[in-house]
Amino acid sequence: MLLRGDGAGPGAPGLSWRIPATFVLMAGYVAVLASGGVHYVASTALFCFLFFLLLAPVRDMKAVTGLALLSAGYAAAVFAIFTRFFFINL
Repeated sequence: MLLRGDGAGPGAPGLSWRIPATFVLMAGYVAVLASGGVHYVASTALFCFLFFLLLAPVRDMKAVTGLALLSAGYAAAVFAIFTRFFFINL
């Protein structure tokens, strides 16, 4: 399973490197959150952006900009919800 391509067409990157990269990305995200050295919004926005790029590799700069804005908006919204409504300090 890990060695086959994802069937997205000729020249498309396969799953062989995306699955381990996803686990490394998640482990790095948890390590950054546990260390507390980077603010929650910044680390979550970067994690979401990189995760979106792993899930759907895009080459269009407009789509990459949209993913970056979506990631930043999501991270800020989650931070606001948890700190203002649930009173949990992230």
